[in-house]
Amino acid sequence: MARDFLKKLQFSKPEKRAIIVLENSIESSVVASLALSNISEPSFSIYRLIKDFSSSLYKDNRYTFVKDIHISKWSSLFSIGFRRFPEICTETTIVPCAGKYRCLSSKQCLPFEQVCDDVIHCRNGDDERLCNSVCPEKCKCTGDVINCKAANISISDISSLTIQARSLDLSINPQINKIHKHNLNFPYMFRLNISSCSIHYIDGRVFFDLKNLLSLDLSNTRIQQLPDMVFSKLRHLTYLNLDRNKELTMISSTAFKGLKAVRSLKISGTNLKKISSNTFSGLQLDSIDISYNRIEEIEDFAFNDTLVHKINFEGNKVIKFGESMFNGVRSLRELHTPAFKFCCIRPYYVREEDCKPLKNEFSSCEDLMRNCVLQAVLWIVGVASLLGNLSSIIYRLVYDRERLKIGYGIFVTNLAVADFLMVFTSS
Repeated sequence: MARDFLKKLQFSKPEKRAIIVLENSIESSVVASLALSNISEPSFSIYRLIKDFSSSLYKDNRYTFVKDIHISKWSSLFSIGFRRFPEICTETTIVPCAGKYRCLSSKQCLPFEQVCDDVIHCRNGDDERLCNSVCPEKCKCTGDVINCKAANISISDISSLTIQARSLDLSINPQINKIHKHNLNFPYMFRLNISSCSIHYIDGRVFFDLKNLLSLDLSNTRIQQLPDMVFSKLRHLTYLNLDRNKELTMISSTAFKGLKAVRSLKISGTNLKKISSNTFSGLQLDSIDISYNRIEEIEDFAFNDTLVHKINFEGNKVIKFGESMFNGVRSLRELHTPAFKFCCIRPYYVREEDCKPLKNEFSSCEDLMRNCVLQAVLWIVGVASLLGNLSSIIYRLVYDRERLKIGYGIFVTNLAVADFLMVFTSS
């Protein structure tokens, strides 16, 4: 009977042609296997729901024409049908509950007298979830979304917030100056904004309890350094903002370890002085923007083991770097640098026109100037300047010492010495 069931199946409504196969026992798995193995390319949609993942009969994507659905909470199946089976379930769970409380992800409406009465009425228990939480003064709490922007609160006020919080905005609160791990115990949070605070220190394990975080804004604070492995537990993080941290001077080489989902990294407007080796190791990014900081040194292998399409570090006065600076970087397509000399050590697969700034008559990797005439003129001017200034200095010291006693003579002599040293050192 099971083998021929789907072949003989007829639908009362031709516009909605789909079936759902429930596998919540060994017996039902056997029946589903018999029914589905005897049909190919059906004219209707088939969904297979599995409850027992340990069953030896269960094999994911076993049938190419069957869509497997993973249901972790079997008891809540009735309330998510419209999301999982759009072909046959068009009704959503948005049910009007005028003057009542609507339970989360269900069609159940409750009188407000039954909310926070120490008895769970909703299937997900959300009618008792936020009953013991306290919303700090000047904050706005709407369910699991908490907005404490410019509320003049301190870090101690965060301890009264519900552990169920999904979104928390703590921006523009100057009293928040330190953050430790025990201050941010929100395992369900997906968005956190602590920008424009007076934070100058963060614990290396501060984000360890925010494993579901998707967005983190740490811009415009007084953070001085990013410690080892500080973001290592944020494997789902997709957005990270570190802009305008004017007191940030150091980033640990392991600070960004574990950021598997972040696609864009921007750190500009800081006091960063050095980029260490392997700082971006293991990241897979569309772009790295470390422009307009105060970076003076970039170590060899700074971008080692990094998959990135664009690197921008223009606006920095980098005076110390090596030829192995870009060694180990992969998939680089575009490079923005402070000067053309950095393009001379770019990865071999990056085209010259994709490295900025472009070379001109006054810049090339082989010579200071590409045009031979300009090179000759430059040497003539340089030699003439050296000899002229040296002659002026000797004349003043040997033949015209009287003029060194007046302001004019001293000024001209100092000017000649300065010009001589400048030309000498530049040559």
